[in-house]
Amino acid sequence: MSLFINNRSDFQNLIKHGADLSRYNYAHGLDLSGLDLDEVDFTDVIMTNINFKGTSFCDATFNGAVLIGVDMSQCDLSRASFLETDALRCNFEAANLYKAYMKEARLISSTFEKASLVKVDLSGADLTNTKMRETNLFKGYLHKAVFDHADLTKSEIKEADLTLASLQFADLTDADLSDSELKGANLDLSILKGCNLCDTNMVSSSLRGVNAISADFRLAKLNKTNFLGANLTDANLGHTDLTKAEVPNTNIEGTNFTGVEGLLRLNLSTSTGGDDIKIKIQSQGSIKRSFFSI
Repeated sequence: MSLFINNRSDFQNLIKHGADLSRYNYAHGLDLSGLDLDEVDFTDVIMTNINFKGTSFCDATFNGAVLIGVDMSQCDLSRASFLETDALRCNFEAANLYKAYMKEARLISSTFEKASLVKVDLSGADLTNTKMRETNLFKGYLHKAVFDHADLTKSEIKEADLTLASLQFADLTDADLSDSELKGANLDLSILKGCNLCDTNMVSSSLRGVNAISADFRLAKLNKTNFLGANLTDANLGHTDLTKAEVPNTNIEGTNFTGVEGLLRLNLSTSTGGDDIKIKIQSQGSIKRSFFSI
């Protein structure tokens, strides 16, 4: 058989005979959609613009592979391994990646919209500029993952581990990150409008310049968090811990500070709406903008 695979039949023969897939070249645009490729080993393969739409890859291995513009939309990739894989501009829309192992994979500019990545391992992975609207990352292990410039609008990222992750310039509008671990994470200049961050651990995280209008931080641990230049208009920080947090030049008009720990030690002198809070602390009277109880 030729080392150049340009049709579906030849590819299926490779699979049938257990060939080393990394030895072959694959025609751009090859249609391999809807196949059963469970447990197949794609280690170190190089594929460009292949159509795998609707294919089953349960427990398949793509370690070290180079995938460029590959269509894996609606695929079942449960427990598939993508260790150190380059998957650039690939389409994983509506795919099932339950417990997929994608440690240190490079997934730049790929699409995961409406995909299920429940309990996925993306530790150290690069997801810069990915499209992840309405993606399910429940209980994902995202330690040190990079989501810079990613679109995570309305995604479910509950109970995930985002320790030391980078989400700079990411769009997390209306996303749900409740009960997640974000210790030391970098969310500088991200969009957190309407985002659910209840019960998160954000100790020593960086939220400089974030747009967190109407975000919900209730019960979050925000010790030593940097909010420099953040817009917290109408955000809910009720019963959070802001001990040693930095809030210079923030907008805190309409922000709820009910039951906040460490509030009296914050320097609000350069924050918009900060004067109202100082008046409240001094007089215990009602104010128009920010509101809280101490």
